[in-house]
Amino acid sequence: MANERPDRPEPSRRDYVKYGAAVGVGGPLAGCTSDAGSSSRATDDDPAAENETTDGDDGGTTSDEESTGDTGYSVTMSPVGTVEFDAVPETAVTFDDVWIDHLVSLGQGDKLVAKARDGEFFGKYYDQLDGVSFDGDEVKAIWGGEAIDKEVLYEADADVHHIDPIRAIEYLGFDDADVEEVRSNISPLFANRFSRSHNAPESATDYRYYTLWELAEKFAQLYQVPDRVAAYKQVRDEMVADIESRLPPEEERPTVGLVVFWADDEKWYPYRINSPGFGRAQYQHLGVNDAFDDSDKTYNANYEAAYDHEAMLEIDPDILIQNFGIGYPDSGAGSMRQAVYDLIEDDPVAQELTAVKNDRFYPGGTAFQGPIFNLFQIEIAAKQIYPGEFGEFNGVGEPPEDERLFDRQRVSDIVNGDI
Repeated sequence: MANERPDRPEPSRRDYVKYGAAVGVGGPLAGCTSDAGSSSRATDDDPAAENETTDGDDGGTTSDEESTGDTGYSVTMSPVGTVEFDAVPETAVTFDDVWIDHLVSLGQGDKLVAKARDGEFFGKYYDQLDGVSFDGDEVKAIWGGEAIDKEVLYEADADVHHIDPIRAIEYLGFDDADVEEVRSNISPLFANRFSRSHNAPESATDYRYYTLWELAEKFAQLYQVPDRVAAYKQVRDEMVADIESRLPPEEERPTVGLVVFWADDEKWYPYRINSPGFGRAQYQHLGVNDAFDDSDKTYNANYEAAYDHEAMLEIDPDILIQNFGIGYPDSGAGSMRQAVYDLIEDDPVAQELTAVKNDRFYPGGTAFQGPIFNLFQIEIAAKQIYPGEFGEFNGVGEPPEDERLFDRQRVSDIVNGDI
């Protein structure tokens, strides 16, 4: 790559971090035979048993953490393999924003020294939690929309990089040698990006997918805070049990269309709610009637699956939810910008959509969700789909106390280590 550093003396590897075998895109990832396997096609809370180390729905765990001596430990995760530590990392770099929520949830948010983009990370959910915050404006950006410059990673000099090596190779301008250089000269890469949608590149033949809670377990092992994930899982399970007990009969539930409406081409791009991955986990316990469940069209990276207003009117869901609509205000795909509303208001066909006529076109949560985001987004989705039972959706502000579906103070306590 153009940003190789041939004139840099070979630095010694950090004393407190060791790394396993090399990542190879075409072969077994990171030399990790114990944690590889054929790709699962399960939803986030119904993992395929033969391809999971934990039961993603009850919190049971078969740990991949092992002792490496009196004080050392290792964590194994696809696609990075086994990473050995002599001490807990004190600084970290992230790329995908989901890892920021994992860090904040585990009480490690102050360790972040660099992230992908300039600008504030969407952290408004944290405003409802005493003593919990994250200021994205204070964190350096490492990415300008093209290749990652390794020089920036050298400057950040973090103890761990939460960057999926397969993502770095396939999409961010790295090759195998770059990955090896970063993890040997700076620190390991530790992330699993493609569990969100189960869409790892075909070249990553042994890529393994995890649920949201399995990934949280991996991060908890890395940062040595093992009790917090189980505590979050208890809060989430109690909320889900309450919601499920209050759902109306199936025949009385509305049809829901999860979409992205792009203002630039005025088309609707659909998602299947129960397709694999944690990206739609906030909807998967709400018993929704998915408007696109039987559709041969689903959202993909090539933007081929699209409906115009006339085609959407033929499906005509009771509720439309704009995926990524909450947060990321500068994202063309993710925002419920005024331009989107203006286009729909000005189009006579769009105005005939049931969800538009009934003011039930909502901004949805992000797919980049760790434990805290998932809790808030389940609550939001329940209010959007069943307002008569769970209270009206009024944005991301704190709802009235009698309409909260989980205990905010309990979550604050977990973040701050009061388990």
